Amino acid sequence: MGKLDLPGGFVDAGEGVIEGLYRELQEEIGWAPVIPEGANLCDVFTMYASFSNVYEYKNIKYNTCDMFFSVRALGLKLEDLLLEKNENTEILFLKRDEIDFNEIAFPSIRNAVKTYLKIPLT
Repeated sequence: MGKLDLPGGFVDAGEGVIEGLYRELQEEIGWAPVIPEGANLCDVFTMYASFSNVYEYKNIKYNTCDMFFSVRALGLKLEDLLLEKNENTEILFLKRDEIDFNEIAFPSIRNAVKTYLKIPLT
């Protein structure tokens, strides 16, 4: 709580990774990319990194493999998004020089942001 994070979550049983990503975007920020006619979900998401993580929930530690995707969101504005109040306190759009890597919640997300921005991992 109180740290920076990216939209995401767990893939449900019987659900593919891309379908889970699409669902989590809708649940957490009230937005999902438009799928152009004749395209499918895989055409709009690009996986660019994955990192191991340990996720603690109800005093149980889960070893996870976090996967990170980019998506084109041309014209997306902050007011287009809907805050999931049970999970988030606010939604931010940050410029690269505004990112405080010490404020990112998980090492896997810190590494993913650095990879996306092509900053060496430390």
